[in-house]
Amino acid sequence: PCLKTGKPFHFFPPQVERIAGTIAALKEHRTAWMIQDMATGKTACSLAVAWLKLKHKSSYRVLVMCPGHLVRKWKREVDWLLPDVDCRAIMNFHDLRAFQRDAAGQDWLTGRPMIAVAGKDTLKLGVELNHPAAASRKMAVTVYVDGKARVNYCRMAVCPTCGTMVKDSDDRPVPLAVYRTYKHPVRCADCGDLLATHWCRPGYYAKPHLDRYIQRHMKGVFDMLIADEVHELAAPDSAQGNAFGT
Repeated sequence: PCLKTGKPFHFFPPQVERIAGTIAALKEHRTAWMIQDMATGKTACSLAVAWLKLKHKSSYRVLVMCPGHLVRKWKREVDWLLPDVDCRAIMNFHDLRAFQRDAAGQDWLTGRPMIAVAGKDTLKLGVELNHPAAASRKMAVTVYVDGKARVNYCRMAVCPTCGTMVKDSDDRPVPLAVYRTYKHPVRCADCGDLLATHWCRPGYYAKPHLDRYIQRHMKGVFDMLIADEVHELAAPDSAQGNAFGT
């Protein structure tokens, strides 16, 4: 029976074939594509695949990436179909951090399965966490081309708090474009402010990239990714395509 309604539930024979085929594909490959028409039960079939692959782990973790308007639908179907699962809609960074904390606090053998459902728009938008960033000041820079002096104007990196210019180890001003390529942000030599994107600065909030946070700070947390409407994520130069790839 369905867990929430108690009504009898079973997969149709064509659905069983697709579930079995996907399971067989995942035995040979890390990725499988489930291609079916609308209203043929792709959501239920993919959840069945996840459960069959991961049920030996009592505390398995699954990340679902879907269109934003389908987040609650996915959560509802997870709650209906999978036994004893803790399913959460990830609407912002705080929801993701709460999921991460609770997942880390559960024992591998005795914890409940956890599924995070996030919209593709939620995952793709945001700013880097503590990525080098600064204000800019236009400066005249003299360059020599074929022995002739030429004045170019270049935007240099400066502290947004006090306006002090960022300088390299040779005490030369650093162009803003160059500073943005630094691996780590630097502190202002005058006021000590960290020249970076501060999502946690008091009085200022900007959403961080959830997909990159998962990539960098949640390695090993998730056992499987389910991507819904994946044909919409095919463009490699789009924000949602990059989020899917990440």
